[in-house]
Amino acid sequence: MSLLVNLIALVFIFNLLLDGSYLLSNSKTSDIADLKPSKQQLATQKGTNQPVNSAKTTLNNSSKSSASATLDKTTVAFSTIELEKLVNKAAQAFNQLNFMLAFELHEQIQLDNQVLAQKLQDTWINKTYQWLKQQRFNHVKSVLESVFIFSPYHKDWHIVNVALQKALNKPQEAIKIYRELQLNTFDIDEEEWFLAQIHTLAQQTLKSYREQYAWHEIIDFVLWLLVDEPNYPPYLWALAQAYAHTENAEYALPYLQQLSQYDDYQRQISALYQKINGSEGIDVIKLKKINEHFLVDATLNGHLPATLMIDTGASLTVISSEYYQQLSQNYDIEIKRTITLNTAGGLQEAFTIMIDDFRIGEHSISEMEIVVLDLAHFAASDGLLGMNFLKHFRFAIDQENANLVLEQNLLP
Repeated sequence: MSLLVNLIALVFIFNLLLDGSYLLSNSKTSDIADLKPSKQQLATQKGTNQPVNSAKTTLNNSSKSSASATLDKTTVAFSTIELEKLVNKAAQAFNQLNFMLAFELHEQIQLDNQVLAQKLQDTWINKTYQWLKQQRFNHVKSVLESVFIFSPYHKDWHIVNVALQKALNKPQEAIKIYRELQLNTFDIDEEEWFLAQIHTLAQQTLKSYREQYAWHEIIDFVLWLLVDEPNYPPYLWALAQAYAHTENAEYALPYLQQLSQYDDYQRQISALYQKINGSEGIDVIKLKKINEHFLVDATLNGHLPATLMIDTGASLTVISSEYYQQLSQNYDIEIKRTITLNTAGGLQEAFTIMIDDFRIGEHSISEMEIVVLDLAHFAASDGLLGMNFLKHFRFAIDQENANLVLEQNLLP
């Protein structure tokens, strides 16, 4: 009996084992089936080029997709082989005169390797200078048009443009470029260098014009230069010299007057005054110099001489009380008005008279008002020559040779 019970128990256990093995087998198969892609999944993944069962790769692709949506092309990095191919393609495009493509590729190279991009650009700059020497100006123009689309502020290419403008005999265009570079740099040394280049190019241009006796071209050119540098002595001298060689020689006088403050130009000014003196309507009057003052001889009412100190700061011409006494003995002179003058010694009462004819050299003024004033300390002169006479003329003082240059002012 016990043997039968044991046998039944063994059979029951054996069946349990068989059932468990089956369940385990089914569980594993189900798990593997869940991991293994179906044909439909394979087809879908193949269409999207996504690796099968690669969570890491899927994450990387997802990151790249997200990055491409938020970052620009600066995040792109090329392999060494890809970069080499890109450089060769850019160089080939440049040599084939496809400059737009060349600089577009250059921009991509620069984002990845600035040193390599600079070497490539230096090569192109040297090639462009070669074209300039060969006078292949259309090539140079096309290069510059393209590069300025991608790099509008690149200094080296602007200097290439300067060379082009000089080769095309367009000095003003070249100077404009230098001026822009000068105004937009923050480097003092660069600023001085650009200004020096402007001055050198301007002097070269002026020399060329002088050799051709192109005086009117010089006038136009220098007037344009003076807009930016109104007090630059070499420009003032070039303009005065040019005017002196034209039918409007008297136009040189204000520029010579402006130059008279510079010692280095005194000899040149004197020589030009002598040339201008040979022109019609221009008078050079000899002056007497006492210390830092100049005295000029005048004639009142036709024959009475007077020695007056030139004073461009005085609005009215002045004679001393002593000289007035001599004048009144020869002429019946009426007092016009009484005035109060602010002199170095303070306020001073005075009166004015009218002179029928006031003359210096060949130039005279009719009905000229003159102030009569006590001038106790003016022993060397009879008064002051003021602007109410000088304003009627173009005038300049040749300090080195002590001359007063007068020209009738015909301009309004």
